[in-house]
Amino acid sequence: MIQQISEMAERAVGRYQGFTALLQGQAETVFRRGPTDESLRSDAFHTGLEAARAFASTEHAQLNDDTQKVAVAAHGAAIRDLGGNERTIPDRFAEFIFSASLYTARLLAAQTERDVMAMAQHNHTNALRVDLYVRSGRHTPSSAAAAVMIEDSQAPAFRFIDRAGRTYKSTKHIRDIYRQHLLNIYNEVYMDTVAEFGWEVVSISHPDPSYKWNGAEVLIVSSDQDDRPLYYDIKAEVFHPSSQALVTIATEEP
Repeated sequence: MIQQISEMAERAVGRYQGFTALLQGQAETVFRRGPTDESLRSDAFHTGLEAARAFASTEHAQLNDDTQKVAVAAHGAAIRDLGGNERTIPDRFAEFIFSASLYTARLLAAQTERDVMAMAQHNHTNALRVDLYVRSGRHTPSSAAAAVMIEDSQAPAFRFIDRAGRTYKSTKHIRDIYRQHLLNIYNEVYMDTVAEFGWEVVSISHPDPSYKWNGAEVLIVSSDQDDRPLYYDIKAEVFHPSSQALVTIATEEP
């Protein structure tokens, strides 16, 4: 399932690259037609906002589809591991899936708006630079624009800054959000399903046998009589956005 989750996240990145390409195109249009023209910058900003809203809406729908597929796969895997027959995922998961997807969709939407603002700020900065070059008396408007374009060939930069002040490309942030969400869905639906049949412990499965957590047992629900770690206590370390690990159960009865 890890491979499918990774592929879904990569497809999300591809879709986001299409969105940022549109923003890049808007920035280039402003620069080409008149970087100091306020109306052009305003039009680009509002076009970007409309594109962000449209992207967020369609992406939410895609996220719902991917989330449902992962939840169904997790439930099916748990039932098979329990030795049961295939069955439809219970309706009780619907609210959990809906709320988790809504939260993640809002995170994705927030990044689209940050990148629209980055494009707008880029256009504003370029306008100031072109105006400064012209007022210096050393450039005409066209030569000033050409000079700034050469100097600023890497912008606008679409980035995400975390609470620790670390900066990442927007595409990495989108991948991390999407993949983390699907990984959480898989593990939590799996644990909920096996817990219903009396399992209180799951094991960590990792493709690398030497991984330090591979085969480790973790509790689904905390217990004062059991010193094994709780899933939620080790979740950040083991099940991070790039994790290759999933939960499973041993073959023995609980």
